[in-house]
Amino acid sequence: MTTLNQAVKIESPVASISHLLPFEQKQHIEKLYFPKVQQATDRMSKAESEYQDAVESRSVLINQKVTEYLANPSERHGFKVVQVYPTNQQQVIQSMAERGYMVHRVSVGMVTFIRMPKNAKDNPLQGITEKATAEAELTIDKMIERLKVKAAEAIHQRNKIVIEARKALDSIKSFESYLNVIVTESEGVE
Repeated sequence: MTTLNQAVKIESPVASISHLLPFEQKQHIEKLYFPKVQQATDRMSKAESEYQDAVESRSVLINQKVTEYLANPSERHGFKVVQVYPTNQQQVIQSMAERGYMVHRVSVGMVTFIRMPKNAKDNPLQGITEKATAEAELTIDKMIERLKVKAAEAIHQRNKIVIEARKALDSIKSFESYLNVIVTESEGVE
């Protein structure tokens, strides 16, 4: 069973080391804050690197997402996906052909259709590809924006730790501040 003091750990590095000499206080603060600053710097570098990589490879990421969307046909991109059974598969294909659709892919229990082109020169996947590309661009841009926010947050966290460490170091009195001569009335000054 933990006590309240163990459950709530309050760190006050400067207050707890005031009995140490100034150079010992500095060493203690450095030992306390160096790992924190190092971890925050690593997190910041990683977040910035992820953001930069995403910005630089935006077009590649969009192409990968478009390929993923086209590999998994969806009606939101313009495919027509119909559930079929072995007994009615042929009738479904025939009825869709009459409505102006042609078979794009046949899988177990599903048939994916696309609109028949109006003339032979038209690419039946062009509209579908355009919709998939627009959605992929939106998705990748949102991901890049999230990475940008994550990088900014990592920088902010590191800056908070650095400022906290500087304040702790600035609070250490120099050794000279302890060397003041105190004059009392009982002593004779000559």
